[in-house]
Amino acid sequence: MNMAKKNLFFIVVLFLIQVLYAEETDMALFNELTASYRSGFYPGAVEYASQLESAYPDSVFAGQALVMEGESLVRLGRSSDAEKVLEKTGTLVQKNQKLSHACFYWKGRAQYAQRNYRDALLSFFNSCRISGPDGQYYSSAVLYSARSCYVLGLYEKAVDPFGYVVANGKKYSFADYEEAVLKLADSYNRTNSYRQTTDLYSTFPGDFLSADVYELFSLYAGDAYSGQGQYRKAFELYSTVLAAGQKKFAASALQKAYTVSAEHRKEVGTDAGTVLVQAQSVLADSPGLVSEFWLRLGIDAYNRNDFEKAMQYLNSVADNAVDTVKQTAALYVAEIMFRETGPSAASVYLEKAEKDAELGEKDSSYAAYTVLMLKYAALQEKWNDVKSYAAEITTADEKTRYYTASAYYNTGEYGTAADIIEKNSNENQDAQTLALYARTLVKLQRIPDALAIYVRMDKNGKINDAVRLDYAETLLLEGQPSDAYVQAVQSGEKDALYVVGLAAFNSRDWNSAEKYFSKYLGTSAGSKYQQYALFYLGYAQYRLGESGAAYSSLAAFAEKYQGSELYWNARITAANAAVQNGNYEQAAVQAEEAVKTAPDVSSREKAVLLCSGIYADSGNYAKALSVLSPYTMQKN
Repeated sequence: MNMAKKNLFFIVVLFLIQVLYAEETDMALFNELTASYRSGFYPGAVEYASQLESAYPDSVFAGQALVMEGESLVRLGRSSDAEKVLEKTGTLVQKNQKLSHACFYWKGRAQYAQRNYRDALLSFFNSCRISGPDGQYYSSAVLYSARSCYVLGLYEKAVDPFGYVVANGKKYSFADYEEAVLKLADSYNRTNSYRQTTDLYSTFPGDFLSADVYELFSLYAGDAYSGQGQYRKAFELYSTVLAAGQKKFAASALQKAYTVSAEHRKEVGTDAGTVLVQAQSVLADSPGLVSEFWLRLGIDAYNRNDFEKAMQYLNSVADNAVDTVKQTAALYVAEIMFRETGPSAASVYLEKAEKDAELGEKDSSYAAYTVLMLKYAALQEKWNDVKSYAAEITTADEKTRYYTASAYYNTGEYGTAADIIEKNSNENQDAQTLALYARTLVKLQRIPDALAIYVRMDKNGKINDAVRLDYAETLLLEGQPSDAYVQAVQSGEKDALYVVGLAAFNSRDWNSAEKYFSKYLGTSAGSKYQQYALFYLGYAQYRLGESGAAYSSLAAFAEKYQGSELYWNARITAANAAVQNGNYEQAAVQAEEAVKTAPDVSSREKAVLLCSGIYADSGNYAKALSVLSPYTMQKN
């Protein structure tokens, strides 16, 4: 062999040795990688995979090595690094179904760990698509797909994968299986598939799932029954969870039992208070929560006017409840006392209760307390107290403004009363407030403005008997007796008959005046208008020529109301009525009293002339002269 051939042979042998050495090193690294991976030494697996990729990027083991590196990084919690590795691995292994399946799965796990659920969902989908049900990671990919959908709120899409997990429970850990059961039920409920939830629940005996899981499953089933309108079944399930004594679910179960029984009392047929009594032992270490529910039950009972039950619940609020709960309970108890015994007892109770609850001006209940105390003071006509409470209220509702305006009206501060109402006026203003406003305007001599208010109230159907009577009286003040008559005759108030009679009197309709004054006197004993009605009755009778009846009415008035401003008018008119009746003796008695009580010179002169004339007409001239003689020296 010549020298050239020897050199060529040497080069070929050297090349073959290098190739063989390289393959042994590639394989050696992969073997080390595999050993670390299988033993769970993932840091070592990552290191060997990195070396292999760096030294032998074209190795036949590169694809599998990168998949194992990506998985190892996921297991080490280095999800971002894992996603980068597996992202570039996808193209490398795309022709290998098994590796591509694993690559997408672990990529999905890396994305899931980073809360990139949408991309994770796509990766899990691709992993399942490539492998089919027989793939190594198929079952796990289905579970993670379901979890991703659930977290994203895609509950309708979560149903099928969670359903697969529940149907193939042997392929999963018991913890994963129980998770799937709960999330499947919740997904059904969130998509209004309530029947599927209750059907699913009925397939599980109570001891199949762990206690905590079954209790939560029962709450979901209760929600599903409620969604189907089977409120009694829902209430029973919530009550069962409470009775099981699991503290972690007691508050939720109580809330749900309370809600369904409060909103569907007729269907449930049981008061939530019964359940709360049973749950008190379970919630013994949460007295504040129990008190809060007693308060809710009390408020519900109050709102449906079951005050006896409301008092029972509100009195169950514990002394160690938080201040806001105690203060709120006191407000409702006060309102019940107000309804049952009146404002005086309610205000005494509330003032003491709020002191016991250490209510301060900065507390959230203080405004409500002040509003109630103002109302109670107004209803007791403690007007100065009302004004004091009003000064502490920054934002008042219409009823509070009404009571405040009433306080200023009743203490003669009409301008302030009108200002309070005017500042908050609107077209939908309360009828009671409008009526007060109209009365206030009358006091301020703004009669046309007051009448405009009454006209608007009448048009809008906001006028009641009492307001209509005020309307009629205002029309009289404005000199419109005919319109006043029309309004007053429609009112059912006891004083309406008097105002009708007065309107007729001012219109000189003496027959109607006599009719209504007679009715009023027969049905309104003790009324403030009694004396006036009696006088106007007598005068109407006098104008009708009913001299006997007129004398009786006017003489009775004079005897009964000697301090009245109409006293002299009654005496002089009674004297004239007696003259018309031919009874000079009675006429003289009334005329002499008229002389004695005349309010001014002109009235006395009139009475003297009438009195002397009566005596002269009766033939008693000496008496006539004696009546006149004291006045003969006067130049009139």
